[in-house]
Amino acid sequence: MPDYYAVLGISRNASQEEIRAAYRHGAAACHPDVLPGDLVAEACFKELAKAYDVLSDPAKRADYDRSMRPTRKPFLESMLSDLDQVTGVVNNIFGFFAEPHPTQKRVSCTSCTGSGTVKVDLGPIQVLKSCPDCEP
Repeated sequence: MPDYYAVLGISRNASQEEIRAAYRHGAAACHPDVLPGDLVAEACFKELAKAYDVLSDPAKRADYDRSMRPTRKPFLESMLSDLDQVTGVVNNIFGFFAEPHPTQKRVSCTSCTGSGTVKVDLGPIQVLKSCPDCEP
């Protein structure tokens, strides 16, 4: 869902007057009657009209704001996730002294940590390459 506040160029706590003024300013710039045949201007105008339709109606705006809020994890799910992270840290710290889990292999290569590949930076591109320390 598009951010209608960004479409109109206003803050989330804008008043109805600010919403109306932003819509009129944007509509004057990209109205299809002003720029006939310009498909980009037409699409811009439609997006402005949709944003104005939603944000100018208090009930629609409240529903939109509610739908745009980030959802929070339930408390128990959040606690279990935090516990998994703590368990992982403890295992990383003390796992060196313990016997490896039967499904885990002990890592012998410090370059690739046992994966057999290393990342090579080629400017803005990263390439995976066979680990030079693990090759026979």
